[in-house]
Amino acid sequence: MIDDPKTLAKAQTFWKAKAELRQQPGNCRRCGHPNADAPEYRTCPRCRGYIARKKDQYAGMMVPRHLFNAVLRRINSLEHAVAGLQFRRNEIYNRGYNKGRHLRIALNRRAHYLESYQPITHQELSTINHAFAHS
Repeated sequence: MIDDPKTLAKAQTFWKAKAELRQQPGNCRRCGHPNADAPEYRTCPRCRGYIARKKDQYAGMMVPRHLFNAVLRRINSLEHAVAGLQFRRNEIYNRGYNKGRHLRIALNRRAHYLESYQPITHQELSTINHAFAHS
């Protein structure tokens, strides 16, 4: 990274200075600042605190590998299903819209035909069908 020609000269000098500070025996190996606990610890108290906080942050996230893979497979299948729904949503909408449209057309036809029929009395029904004669 330091020798990459795409990085800025200011960044190169910063990282070179930081690498030199890290190499000095009394400094922290992580940040390069002077370390008061040098012989006992390789990192300064500030860096140790940061590392401990990060470790605590990720401590509860340990998941067995087979469960993690199962969850990933499930997420992938759900993403696939949602993508399919998004792809087919217009087709599904049109199918429902057309179903409702055909229903409205059929109801309008029935209403039109019902208006054309003359009302029939009970006596006329009994002359047409014997089932209405005794009711």
